[in-house]
Amino acid sequence: MYRLLLIFVSLILLKLECSAKKCRLQHRLLDEKEFEIESCLKCLSWIPDQLFRQNSSTKMDSYYKTLGITYIIQNEEKFNTSTTKNKMFDDLSTIFKDSEDILLLKDCCQAAADCCKAMNESTVGLCPPTWDGWHCWKNSGKLGEYEYGRCPHYIYFFTHGRQQSYACGKSIKQCMEYGWYRQYNNIPPLYWSEWTDYSDCNKSNDIHYMEYARLCLYILSGIALLPAIIIFHFDSCFRVTRVQLHKHLFISLFFFKIASIIFRFCVFMPALINQPDSSKLFAKQDSGFSIYSDTFIVLLCRYLRLTNYAWMWCEGYYLHRILQNAFTLDQIQFQHFHILSWGFPLVPMFGYGILRTRMDDSDSWAFPSKHAWIEYVADFPVFLVFISNLAFFINILRIIGFKLNFSDVHDPAKASKTFRACIVIIPLFGLQWLFTLYRIESGNCYFLLVYKIIDMLTDSSQGIIMSIMLCYKTDEFRQYVHRMTDRRRRTSIVLQSQQSRFSLRRISGSSTMASNGTASRTRTSRVIDTGDKSNTTTNKETVISD
Repeated sequence: MYRLLLIFVSLILLKLECSAKKCRLQHRLLDEKEFEIESCLKCLSWIPDQLFRQNSSTKMDSYYKTLGITYIIQNEEKFNTSTTKNKMFDDLSTIFKDSEDILLLKDCCQAAADCCKAMNESTVGLCPPTWDGWHCWKNSGKLGEYEYGRCPHYIYFFTHGRQQSYACGKSIKQCMEYGWYRQYNNIPPLYWSEWTDYSDCNKSNDIHYMEYARLCLYILSGIALLPAIIIFHFDSCFRVTRVQLHKHLFISLFFFKIASIIFRFCVFMPALINQPDSSKLFAKQDSGFSIYSDTFIVLLCRYLRLTNYAWMWCEGYYLHRILQNAFTLDQIQFQHFHILSWGFPLVPMFGYGILRTRMDDSDSWAFPSKHAWIEYVADFPVFLVFISNLAFFINILRIIGFKLNFSDVHDPAKASKTFRACIVIIPLFGLQWLFTLYRIESGNCYFLLVYKIIDMLTDSSQGIIMSIMLCYKTDEFRQYVHRMTDRRRRTSIVLQSQQSRFSLRRISGSSTMASNGTASRTRTSRVIDTGDKSNTTTNKETVISD
């Protein structure tokens, strides 16, 4: 009886064990708990060594990585509850150079746990559902067919898994006659391994193309701004307050484009091309620029960007005041605009430099500070300009609509004129950045791609758009071109007339010289004839005398 009871209990336990859910990690079938631990270890092992802290004694990046693996193995019980699991990840954050990188591990481990629960089919068969270490293939594959999956955000290690905005790649897995395994000609099947193609997830080329496009637009903006600055500065007809504001805004934009071009040519692009996967992207040994030059260029770019916003605020204030006082001249001194726009941005940048030096003096300041409030010191004036110019814009619309009698629906020309005025005001006040003011870093990849392109265009092509709208397309510029054309035409006419008079003088001079020469030759021939006649007479007298 005892033996029968023991056999019955064993059969029940065996049935429960067989009915327990199994999850597939590559080629292994594991219990759900064991799967969660092993998959998390796999996620940690595939994070590059460069992201981990370096041991001061061994100078090895893999030291803290190995320490993290050991920590997980020794604390398997912490996977039991979400509270203990979060505590474990908090402890593991200390092994990374940037504590934010723990999100890469945490998200990967969570995706693996969700994958185990989502495996809705049997784990047997030719190509069963599996977790490949990065992505979940929760459905069985069919022989000879391809399976497609998304590119997980946590595989982009060196951008903290947040830049999914350059490409919408896919991971690919093919079900072959040997299953998910990749076939090797010179290796026995026993040593084959499961394989997933993640090459389409590589975004390096897309980032390069985007940066080259940005750089080209910076150069074109500088080329478009420079002639407008020269015209505004040297032509006396443009020396009015409104145009002088445009000129200083153009100067600010021009120098910002130049500084950005230098930074991208000398620092960013060489490091991006030579070492796209380096966590020390802007380190001194990688870029050829010293860390001090790098910091100076970054600060200069940020200062010039603040001057852009300051001059945009001056444009908004001046236009708003002129429209409110249409029959009076603006009494503000232009020197006040100089002090406000060129001097005031030095204050937040000086404070930012001190805080960054003392609180977060990393290898490069090209990356934002780990402390968000430090970035707010430099970004808060920008926020104030946006709010102020938005208020100016709304009030200006009200004034323009009232003065142009916008409510008259029978006159579409007035509505069209108001619309064109609004189009000019938007880039002049910098309101186009409202579309990309909030930094979107997650969501649908196609949406992120469109957002990234819009952000690049609004930032890089501003100089081109503003030089066209505020200079090359204005009536003043057409009049300037007309004056220059007339001046050149008159100058050419004067030169032609002078050349004609000079040619006539040469012709008349040549005629006079020719006539003088003929007369001289005539007189000479007469003298010669007279001499001959006298000689003949003398000879005759001599003969007679003889």
